[in-house]
Amino acid sequence: MQVRNGVATLHRSPLLTEREAAVRLGVHPGTLAKWRCQGEGPTYFKMGNRPKSPVRYEEDDLHTWMEQQRRGGDVA
Repeated sequence: MQVRNGVATLHRSPLLTEREAAVRLGVHPGTLAKWRCQGEGPTYFKMGNRPKSPVRYEEDDLHTWMEQQRRGGDVA
């Protein structure tokens, strides 16, 4: 485990809270919750197995998911 700027990282990029991920994507945190229930949206980690256990998003996964959402134009 590495600690950078007070953030523990176990993965390629820092883990973000639901609120932080929502801000980066420009959506409401409730939208992320809805997407998770529907099996949509970016990949996430469930930090425990209780219904109210927090979720975390890896920053790189948000970028990957956003790229997959591109439509129109000359998308490669």
